[in-house]
Amino acid sequence: MPHAIDNNGYSSITKILETLRSPCNKHTLDEAILQLCVCNPFIQDSKASKDVENLPDTQSHIHTKQIPNPQILHDLAKILAQRIFELLESGTICELEYIGIFWVLKHVDTPFVDTRFLVFLEQMQPLLFSDGLSELENILFLQVCSVAHMFVHGADSGMEFFIAHMCLLDMDLAQSEGIAEFCIKYFPLLGVDFDVCLRALMKALDSAMNLTPRRRRSLLNWQLHCLWNIQGYFNTTRWLELYPFYEAVFYALLDRVRDTFLHDKERALGYLDEALYMQFFIYHICGNSFHTQEQWQEFCEKIDRKAVAVYEMFAPYMRECVPITPHKHTKEIIGIIKDRIVGNSPYKVEFSLFQNLLRTQAFSSRFCIKIYNMAFIEKSADDESLRKELENLGIEICDVAKRENIKGFYNSHLNKALLLWEAIRADSVRYLISPNNGYGISDFLLSVRVAPIQMYYSHGNFVYDVPFLTQRLTHICNAQKRIQHCGFEFVGVPVKMDKRFYNPPIDSHIINALRLQYPSESKILGTIGRLVKIDSSQYLRSVLYIMRHYPQSIYLACGGGNESAIREKIIREGGLDLLDRFYFVGYVDSALYGHIIDIWLDSFPLEQGESRIEYVAKGGVALVLSRESKQERISRISRWVDQYAEILSEFLTLYNTPSANISQIQTIVLTSLADIKTLLCECMYVAFDIQEYEHKALELLQSQSIEAVRAHSLLEREILDFVREKIGTQSFLELLDSLSGKD
Repeated sequence: MPHAIDNNGYSSITKILETLRSPCNKHTLDEAILQLCVCNPFIQDSKASKDVENLPDTQSHIHTKQIPNPQILHDLAKILAQRIFELLESGTICELEYIGIFWVLKHVDTPFVDTRFLVFLEQMQPLLFSDGLSELENILFLQVCSVAHMFVHGADSGMEFFIAHMCLLDMDLAQSEGIAEFCIKYFPLLGVDFDVCLRALMKALDSAMNLTPRRRRSLLNWQLHCLWNIQGYFNTTRWLELYPFYEAVFYALLDRVRDTFLHDKERALGYLDEALYMQFFIYHICGNSFHTQEQWQEFCEKIDRKAVAVYEMFAPYMRECVPITPHKHTKEIIGIIKDRIVGNSPYKVEFSLFQNLLRTQAFSSRFCIKIYNMAFIEKSADDESLRKELENLGIEICDVAKRENIKGFYNSHLNKALLLWEAIRADSVRYLISPNNGYGISDFLLSVRVAPIQMYYSHGNFVYDVPFLTQRLTHICNAQKRIQHCGFEFVGVPVKMDKRFYNPPIDSHIINALRLQYPSESKILGTIGRLVKIDSSQYLRSVLYIMRHYPQSIYLACGGGNESAIREKIIREGGLDLLDRFYFVGYVDSALYGHIIDIWLDSFPLEQGESRIEYVAKGGVALVLSRESKQERISRISRWVDQYAEILSEFLTLYNTPSANISQIQTIVLTSLADIKTLLCECMYVAFDIQEYEHKALELLQSQSIEAVRAHSLLEREILDFVREKIGTQSFLELLDSLSGKD
């Protein structure tokens, strides 16, 4: 329920109005404008817990403010126009904060226009970004023109003007950092909605090819490092509305590469550098909103394949012009191209795989692993502790691409690609694995055949399909050595995860303290992962049904994304009365929150991935909606048990030998392969239609024997891990041996 009306915004407005009625100096006007930036009464404050420990705000509701009457707003707009005009007429430049007039002009009951400001636009706008004007002067002129534009053409038009031109400023300038900080802090308070931002960017992108290369890069940098981080803009799927504009710029750059390739290599390389970065940018901005294989397939067709058709033109150039000094190595190098080294789900899978391989004599005696780091500082810096973990395993990290990061936001992706090419070729890497599916640098390296055998490792995108791939492999394989995904054949490399990733030791006092932040009588439902995965009306409808029929339940939505879009869907689905039982807690420590959620309601149609597996490994109960029919699932499991009967028989022997300590679970009787089939086919936390999903969720909530369900889930995982450990490294070695003659 809403809190009591907050009059602070209203009282501030009346004070500002009284202050400005009398002639005032610039200092007084500056103070009034700054106060104006934080007292917009038309904004509803959605407060969520954002503290460093990600503890929930149990009073996470909506605060309303008293709206001033139309006459007060009109008077305020009129007096602001008078005081700001006097300021500019005197030859004084207004500061950035003056665009805070936006919300006043936007909400006056009749359009407020003051044509006196047209003179400033006529004088300054033609000079903006003209030759001979310094970047600092561009900033000052932009501030004046944006304010004047609001008074002449309206609030939205003026803000669009500001955003479109701000994005052309050089981000290396110290003042640009202050502008970015202002936008991130004040746009939500001023009510600058994403529609305004979209229209501004569409205009800017539409004329991007008329800009200099550095201004084109600035246009992308501002989106990635400023606008993307604004509350309400971050990770919203509406960024996809800009996809056609990004695509048009990308295609234009590829065309310029083609047009200049034969007669002007230097210019062609310049355009190639831009294309590599543009591909990275599209992948990052749009890829964060993709959640279906169909979207990734379209990206592959429209971006990856278009790109590699141009990139491969440079293969002869690379071999002729990039010098190589081969190094001698005692073991054959398995090369891995990585975007950066951070503790995300792919890192946990890859580290566990590397660890399993390097502990296997048949692998470690012949091979070593080396990571070639693209060092995408645009995404984030490397985690030094994780780098140390890899090095402690004996894995070398090639950081030649990091040299470019000294250039900050304007680093060259082409130079990174050339440095990596040289390093990979010098190391005589024969087997190269790319767990990437759309970055410009990795696509370029594959296109110019940096290694004889090039393999794609899938973490969930099964439709990445470019030339020059020798093989596809994935750990998402139902513990099988061969599997088909979306019509493509993959080598299955099952991975037994390092236990410290999935169930590290946590002090029970910390867990208990966190649990106390939530209603003590409640059962906690939830998920951990990107919020885009639960941004589904169909899924939220089921969650609301379950919560309505079990009043003691609450839902934790853990992860980053567009929280407001999900709130709106909950309301549209009739869940306004349940909204206060949803807790949006942002990014969380999954190692901790995995012990807080009682029942994991897996999302659909977009399922959770590693985060759900990690939760189950802690003994959690996860309900999933199967894409298979019940009969298909049972048949698959039955075939799997028969296929790995020898390994499973070994498990049974150890399971029934208490001194072997193979299992945490000793309460479930397993004496035969038939018992294992029965256990795996019970499907007590797998539903095959939505009605069954809702029914089973309520059964689990009402169950008095939830510990038995946890034991069942844990034992199932132990069986699968036993098989994964046996066949994972074996499958990888068989793959290498099968490719040994395919140079």
